[in-house]
Amino acid sequence: MRVFVAADITDDNIRHNIMTAQDIIGGQNVKQENLHFTLQFLGEVDESCIHQIVSTLQTIKFNKFNVMLYGIGTFGRPVRVIWVGVNDPTPLQDLSCIIGHALNKKTDKKFTPHVTISRLKKNNKINITQYEDYIWGTQSMDRFKIKESVLSPSGPVYVDLAEVTCT
Repeated sequence: MRVFVAADITDDNIRHNIMTAQDIIGGQNVKQENLHFTLQFLGEVDESCIHQIVSTLQTIKFNKFNVMLYGIGTFGRPVRVIWVGVNDPTPLQDLSCIIGHALNKKTDKKFTPHVTISRLKKNNKINITQYEDYIWGTQSMDRFKIKESVLSPSGPVYVDLAEVTCT
């Protein structure tokens, strides 16, 4: 099973702002219920290992914090992914690091907190300049989830396997 650790975007104001932008920007929009920060991508994991992963992650202690979603960016050349960033990545980077350490997951790649909002299949011309300094809203981070990603022709379906709440 394909597994990752994520912090969902649950703030209705942020979701509304993103959905409005998605209508303007275009592309294959990420469904509102799938908006999240990926804190750690675990990849293909044998189902028999899930209990141990959940048990390990449930030992993590962290304090609730707020994240301001800010600006917009892209990945790929040509552009394939449109994402929303944060004004201060440190709290999410710290949480990602704690999770990675708990799972003995080593990575050389620097974690860039972002919420994917749209994917482009073709070399579409997009204009996102109006969102470069946009404040999408502030999200309270008091939990993260272990999720399974089930790929389907209509896009991924995320299944919550477990949840870890702050101390």
